[in-house]
Amino acid sequence: MKKNNLLFLLIFACLLSFSQSQDNNAMKFVQTIAAEDIKKHISILASDEYEGRETGKEGQKKAAQYIAARFKKIGLKSAGDSSYTKGS
Repeated sequence: MKKNNLLFLLIFACLLSFSQSQDNNAMKFVQTIAAEDIKKHISILASDEYEGRETGKEGQKKAAQYIAARFKKIGLKSAGDSSYTKGS
């Protein structure tokens, strides 16, 4: 039983060591995020113009359009077709 536990711990430790490697591309991306930008976008999406963003309501559609426009502006590719929202 002790051998099985030791083997399990050894395998687990090896898996953890591999999962902790840093992705340099991810770190480069993280460094491009500015607090001012986050605050700006949150303020816009939380404004009265977006009417609470309740699902199926006009405010939710406006928020989706705003986010899609931001994705397009930064060059983010959509999944599958050319739109960022299903049914667009």
